[in-house]
Amino acid sequence: MLRPTIRIPLWAAVGLPAAAYVWRSANRGWDFRFDATDVLLGILLLVLVGLTAVARRINDGSGSQRGDDDLSSQMNDEDDET
Repeated sequence: MLRPTIRIPLWAAVGLPAAAYVWRSANRGWDFRFDATDVLLGILLLVLVGLTAVARRINDGSGSQRGDDDLSSQMNDEDDET
């Protein structure tokens, strides 16, 4: 599975679309009324940020990083015995 190496903070993932919304509203004469598209994209953004937060929490505490540490400590133990 492909995993990107670039990670942006979650506040930036929310802040950039919010700034774009304010910019667009300013160009429409400071009209901040929501369109149906705004609501749909806002819900989709919140779902994606939530899933990303959950995935980061799961992957930060476990996974291949911890397994690599266990393997290296086992290798050092085996080298010390001989």
